[in-house]
Amino acid sequence: LAYLVEAADDICYRIIDVEDAFRLQQLGFDEVRDLLLPLTGEPDRAQRKMRHITRSKEKIEYLRAKAIGAIIDQVHQCFMDNEAAILAGGFAAELLDAIPAAEAMRALKACGETQVYVSKPVVEVEAAGFEVLGGLLEAFVTTVNDLAARGPAASPKSRMLIHLIPESFAGPGRNPDPDLYRRVLAITDFVSGMTDSYAVALFKKLTGISLPTG
Repeated sequence: LAYLVEAADDICYRIIDVEDAFRLQQLGFDEVRDLLLPLTGEPDRAQRKMRHITRSKEKIEYLRAKAIGAIIDQVHQCFMDNEAAILAGGFAAELLDAIPAAEAMRALKACGETQVYVSKPVVEVEAAGFEVLGGLLEAFVTTVNDLAARGPAASPKSRMLIHLIPESFAGPGRNPDPDLYRRVLAITDFVSGMTDSYAVALFKKLTGISLPTG
């Protein structure tokens, strides 16, 4: 199962990332087309189909869908062909390295590493993400540690912030676990389960960048 999950993750991220790069004008149409066509399994047929699609955005969307479908089929066949070796622990390669389109998938990965993930907009978003996640973790870990150590004598800020943490993460009755490891693990689970938009909005409120209304 781990082989299939890893392959599914890589398929989606590698292909979707170059589509997003095209949408954000980080990569040109020709470059993305040339990356995706070999993944479709039927590049000539795909090109003929594209002649009937007028908008570049829709052409890339078509190639993305064809590529994902074709690579999934190849991975499925590769898994079935090597199932015995995989279950016996004798299959050392990744599934994506053992399919007919392996070279094209490696080209996609290389493009992501050298052109997409290092682009300024992506780096800016990731840098902001570090600030948001780090800020939330620091605020909430400090809160539960303060309450665990001092109880009712904890700071007013800690006694207030604990009410932003669901009881399932804060502890029964919002009394944090006495064990440091379990406290930090619970807060990590809480923060990692947030959606991007909720985490950003909460971080802004906690830091005073954005104040609640109503």
